[in-house]
Amino acid sequence: MLSSLMGFDLPPLLLAAAALSAILILRSWSQTPANLPPFPGRPVPVLGHLLLLGAEAREKLLEIRKRTGDIFSMYFGGTLVIVLSSFDVLKEALVKQADLFVDRPVEGLSSILRVQNSIIASSGLTWKENRGTLFQILKGFGLGKDVMSQKVIEEVKLYIEYLEDLAGCAANVQDITTCATSNVTCNIVLGKRFNYDDTDFIKLIRSLHEFITLIGGGKIHTWFSLVKYVPGDFFKTKRLIQLEKEIMHQMRTFIENIREQERNGLATRTSH
Repeated sequence: MLSSLMGFDLPPLLLAAAALSAILILRSWSQTPANLPPFPGRPVPVLGHLLLLGAEAREKLLEIRKRTGDIFSMYFGGTLVIVLSSFDVLKEALVKQADLFVDRPVEGLSSILRVQNSIIASSGLTWKENRGTLFQILKGFGLGKDVMSQKVIEEVKLYIEYLEDLAGCAANVQDITTCATSNVTCNIVLGKRFNYDDTDFIKLIRSLHEFITLIGGGKIHTWFSLVKYVPGDFFKTKRLIQLEKEIMHQMRTFIENIREQERNGLATRTSH
């Protein structure tokens, strides 16, 4: 009947879906708490304020901050986000009242990838336990002690020597620098550093770099997990899922190779 009054016919199922979507949107707007920090404008259905940010999101957020203050509200898709945009506010929230801010929302990205219980994506008590365990392990390896500074100095010397040996030849300095910084941690945790031309190590570093690039910058799959079902891979979501599997496989192979080398080295020393 409604479609006839509007002058065109719509399939009943499509009309029902449109009506249900309108009801859900209106309901979500009506349930928004009244005591929230100010919004930069009315959110667009489904997208929220994502269109408002555009391509230059950082500059736009700074502009919003000038109008609304250091704390303001935004909808990223259907997710309500409270933006804290000054050092003093961040310190108050994340340091002085850290126990009140240990929970994290289950975002689209967390449901796409297998990272729900990781140090990055976990929440509440799980996050606190993961964080405490991680710090205890790193302290056992020398975090915050002279061991770290000694490893850094050693690696810097090797890094400079390697660059000098290139004698002006073309080289990928980004890979070399990333290897050097990674070697500091590897040297402490694994007791082993890797050559700057180690192909397996460089492959792992490049995969991690691509992974971090794809999950950063507020990509659409951060807020809309359903994009993984969209045909093709315009949003690089399928590549992200594939990359996660590749990295996990590379890490397992990488660690197993180190264990095998250690076992072989121990056997050789024992035989002598």
